[in-house]
Amino acid sequence: MAPEQILVLEKILLPHGGKGLDSVPHPNFTDTRVIEYLRRHGRVFDKRGLVIHRLANENCHWNVSDLIAWDDYRWDNYRIAHGFALGTNGLWYHHSWGCSGSHIVETCPVDGQGRVEYFGFEFPIGVSVNATHGGLGDELERLGFLNGVYPSES
Repeated sequence: MAPEQILVLEKILLPHGGKGLDSVPHPNFTDTRVIEYLRRHGRVFDKRGLVIHRLANENCHWNVSDLIAWDDYRWDNYRIAHGFALGTNGLWYHHSWGCSGSHIVETCPVDGQGRVEYFGFEFPIGVSVNATHGGLGDELERLGFLNGVYPSES
C-alpha cells in the first residue's frame, strides 16, 4: 500500500480510535476508488447486539460471502459490510463482517468476542459477494456507485 493511501485511511479511521493501520494491504484498499467510497459512505457500526457466528478463523472475506450464499443470495437476512475493524492492540485491520437487521454478525471472533470498533460500509445490492476478495472498485464503477448517486436515484 502506498504511503499516501495509508495517510488517507488513517485520516478516515483514527478519529474513531486506535493508533495506526495494519501493514498488510488488502487489494480493495489499494484502490483509490474504494478508499474514496469508504471516505464518503463509511460509518461506525453499532456493536450493541453483536452476534458471533463463528466460521473459518481469519477468513472473514470468504465467511461473509458464505453467509449470503447460505441465504440463497437473497440478501434478506444478511448483508456484507466491508472496511476495517479495530483490534485490542490499537491497530485497524481490513475486515468484512455480516449485518443482520441492525446487528453486526462477526464470523471471525477474537477470543470469542467482536472487535473494539467497526468502520466501513455495507455492500450496495448488486455488488458481487466475491468483491470482498478484490475487484470492488471495478464492481462499484460498473454498477454506477462511484458518482455518489445510486442507480435507483437517477
